[in-house]
Amino acid sequence: MKRILVAIVLGALLAPAAHAAPVTDQPPSDASIKALFEAMHASSLLDGVWSQMNSMMDSTIKQATANQPLNEAQRAIASDMSRQMADLFKESMAWEKLEPVMAEVYKKSFTQADVDGMLKFYKSPAGLAVIQKMPVVMQNTMKSMEGMTRDMMPKLQQIVQDSAEKLKAAGSAPAAQAQ
Repeated sequence: MKRILVAIVLGALLAPAAHAAPVTDQPPSDASIKALFEAMHASSLLDGVWSQMNSMMDSTIKQATANQPLNEAQRAIASDMSRQMADLFKESMAWEKLEPVMAEVYKKSFTQADVDGMLKFYKSPAGLAVIQKMPVVMQNTMKSMEGMTRDMMPKLQQIVQDSAEKLKAAGSAPAAQAQ
């Protein structure tokens, strides 16, 4: 789940590649990358993820404990765990920490002409629409993925259970049979 969220965020930040200008060999300047991130409202986009992530974690906990009724103390523990995990993500993936990493990725991935083209796009009406609608796109994506993971959960649990049984059986087999 956490990897999916990170992939969505990074995908949203990397999506502008489809709208890049013709390639030249000149690397982008730090100033142009910073201007691009500002035009993309990258920090706001990331901020919008956190509330969605809280909902997703709550949903995941509910799915994981669906067959087990929780008492009030257990619900409090699960809620606290969810909050701690969200806080850790928020702290570890804060824009102040992510921006230099993303700037380096952009420098390695795009040319100055690419960045100039993306800046032009994000300042256009279509680019502004992408920026304004991206939080809704992300929210809808997460809702869709919750359904997908809910459907996958029993299968994943069965795979884990089957593998655990196989590991246990393989561990109890005589050494001669393992060779």
